[in-house]
Order: sequence, then C-alpha cells, then structure tokens
Amino acid sequence: QAVEYFNSELSKTDFTKPEAAAKQMNDWVSAHTNGKIKDLIQSVTPDTKLVLINAIHFKGRWLIPFNPKNTKDGPFYLDKTKSVQVPMMQMTDKFYIYQETEDDGFKVLELLMLLDATKEDERLFSMHIFLPNKRTGLATLEKKLFHSDSSGLKGLFKAKHSSFADEFGKITNDAQEAEVVVTLPRFKIESSWEMSNLCKQLGMSVAFTDKADFSLMTQDKMHLTIGQIVQKAFIEVNEE
Repeated sequence: QAVEYFNSELSKTDFTKPEAAAKQMNDWVSAHTNGKIKDLIQSVTPDTKLVLINAIHFKGRWLIPFNPKNTKDGPFYLDKTKSVQVPMMQMTDKFYIYQETEDDGFKVLELLMLLDATKEDERLFSMHIFLPNKRTGLATLEKKLFHSDSSGLKGLFKAKHSSFADEFGKITNDAQEAEVVVTLPRFKIESSWEMSNLCKQLGMSVAFTDKADFSLMTQDKMHLTIGQIVQKAFIEVNEE
C-alpha cells in the first residue's frame, strides 16, 4: 500500500545490526540527494521496527546567472558591528522587489530559477530573499512575519493574526519590477531537526504511543509506533 498510494520504496534491513542498518539507510539518502545529504540517521536500536525516510534533492540554476568574475570578498554582518569576510556575488538587472522604507522595515527580492532538467521539462521556481533594513532587524522581521514570540514556531500555528502564507501573498502581490544591484553571499547551509515534539504539538502524539495503529502497513498486522522524526536540509547557493 505504501508503494501504491505514496510511490514509496520499501526495503528490508536487519535492525539487530544497528550500525549496518544505519549505513544502509544513509547510503539510500546519499544516493537520492546526489551525495549532498549524508549521515541522516545517527543511530538505531535493535528494538527499531520501522524507519520512514524522505529525501528530496533540488538542483536549480539561476534564470539570470551571476558572473563568477564579479564575485569578490566582502563583509557579511553577524550583528551591528561584527562581520566576516565571505565571497559576495554581484549583478545588476531587473527583478521583482518589495520594499518597506521605515526603519524597522525590510526588502524582499525574487530571484528566478530553472529546475535542472531536460529542456522539455523546464520549470520555473523562485528564491525569495528577505533583508531587514537594519543590521539588527532580523528578530523584528521574524516577529512581523510569523507573529511569534519566545514560543517560536508554536506562535505561527496558534496566532489569531494572518498566517505567514497570507503575509507572503501580500508581499508577492505588492512587489514591483525595478533595476536592482544585487550583492549576495555565496554560501552553503546544512541543518538537521528532530521534529518529534513539533509533530506532537500538531496533533500526532498518539502515533508515538502504544495506541498507534499502523497495522494496515504490514501484512501480518505488526504493531508499530514512531520513535523519532528527523529532517535534514542542505542548501547551496552559488553563481550558477
């Protein structure tokens, strides 16, 4: 049923050999992300019965690529005064941009991308880059967009205000085309999240207990529960 309804692959492994099982899963993730994501599964136990893995690899290229000859080292500010030198890509062209001119406002730049596929299957995507007007304005920007406080993501789901999707829709609708001088750091980001607690907050708590019922996923009605949910992301932005 997993294959029929979710287009998923099913593989058997021997969880009584935890290191070999983890390696088998990590090899699968690496193969499906072109080697970008490695070591997603840190460990499993002999009691493990089921691991659900999702791996997505997106390889895009700029509709208007940056010229590598224009890339030069420049300061990237970590706070009001502290900065690090990083490769800064540069170009000047027409883009859609949204601007709030007040002191605690921000800018949003849309950069178009093409999926790295055959010419017959080229699809257009966008990367939206948010930049606070003040070097110390990131926290204010996050609060404005997500209506969150110390509760973090929890504020997004329980806010009585408009959602991020609503806010983002307003931004894209109000964006205007203009000639923009773009200076963007060339960077890589790799992050990993253990998402079990977040999923429980969203109403999935039963799936982690003995009351969980995943019996339709197995022919012999094996009793299964979720032990953990892990997400890992890799983002690389360069001139291409």
